[in-house]
Amino acid sequence: MAADAATLLANVQAHRETLRFALLAGALGTVNHLVLAVLFYRLFRNVGPTAAALVLALGAASVPLALAAIARQMDVLALLDMPMATDQLQLHVLLAMRRYANLFQTTAIFWGAWLVPLGWLVWRCGFVPRV
Repeated sequence: MAADAATLLANVQAHRETLRFALLAGALGTVNHLVLAVLFYRLFRNVGPTAAALVLALGAASVPLALAAIARQMDVLALLDMPMATDQLQLHVLLAMRRYANLFQTTAIFWGAWLVPLGWLVWRCGFVPRV
């Protein structure tokens, strides 16, 4: 993300289709993350039910946050089609991208946190290689 609003707006306008593709990929990745959390829960629920439920809960908690972050990127695309002065557009695009970045960082906390109980379950289970 560019440091100044004018460069950010120019980059977004120049790469609008790339942003649309990133939105689709992000949505698919978010659904994939939820499916993976459910699969890990089913795989490890007999090894450690509490830890497996924690893996599922942390994985599932990241999904609405990730989708909200994707919605902020969708806001950017919607802003590009609105008639407004360039300086106002630059400011709105910058704010929307900052909101996206903040939500994405919050989502990353959950993406990292679910790995702790998952690692413990892998270590304990005996049917998955510990490496």
